[in-house]
Amino acid sequence: MTREGWYHGGLVYFGSTEGAIDRFCRIVSGALQDYGHVVDRDSVLSEEEARVVTSQYIVKLSLETAPYAGRIVAHDHMNDMPDKPMHRLEISLMPVAPGQEDSDITELLMVVMLYRMVDAYPVQQIEWMDPETILGVSQFLGAFSSVTPRRVHSSHAQILGPKSNRFAPVDEMEAGLSQQAEIIEADIIYESEQELSLLSQEESLALAFREEPEEMTDPEARTPEEQAENDIRRLTAWGMTGMLVFLSGPVAASMAAVNLIKGEDFRLNTQVLALTAFVASMTSSGLLANAVSYLPV
Repeated sequence: MTREGWYHGGLVYFGSTEGAIDRFCRIVSGALQDYGHVVDRDSVLSEEEARVVTSQYIVKLSLETAPYAGRIVAHDHMNDMPDKPMHRLEISLMPVAPGQEDSDITELLMVVMLYRMVDAYPVQQIEWMDPETILGVSQFLGAFSSVTPRRVHSSHAQILGPKSNRFAPVDEMEAGLSQQAEIIEADIIYESEQELSLLSQEESLALAFREEPEEMTDPEARTPEEQAENDIRRLTAWGMTGMLVFLSGPVAASMAAVNLIKGEDFRLNTQVLALTAFVASMTSSGLLANAVSYLPV
């Protein structure tokens, strides 16, 4: 880390800078979202800067638009370098609560971001945790071949070919798969409990109202008193539907159909009966006709 609380990452790649900062920003956002971090804001501030903000991390991206003229590490394919300018991207990852984060998880996020950027661009070299610690792509992939982070690969992961030797053999990984699954499951349960504990009083109340109690969804769970009260409401709803027959036959038929299809709704029947009685009384007294005569129609 170059600065207190900041995790440093960087890479030098071949190609132009047009649209690059936006693509790098989307790669970072996708990596954070895949690991359960809701992105509050991802902003491309200019052709050289972008920022991604979550509840736990802040990521700053800085792209040098001028051709890179720094130190170049030697590798086996120096003669195959494309005839394009090189540019440098710097990644600064900072936890919202420095010192309280899990450094292993934070470094894993940085690994995932760099892996995906290697898939997306012809990267020449990578800076790991310090601008002076420069690794070739093969060195970087070899150093983290046994990490096997979830969802590291993008849809273009096969670009490097089957001989890239990114990951350890399956036999070596088999022993730790069950343990990783238990850790992942425990993390999911813990995150769910944390989300519920962070709800405000209003949000908790709203959530409680959205969840129907068991006795409302299971008729057998109701007490005899509640069952009797429910029967009275249903009978009253049908009684109000019967009263509608004397006011308006079509409305009564419609309400009967609603009661049969959706169940007896005491409130709905009360509202329909009151509205129908009001309209009927206005019509019989002639007030409705007088009111209509004033309308500019």
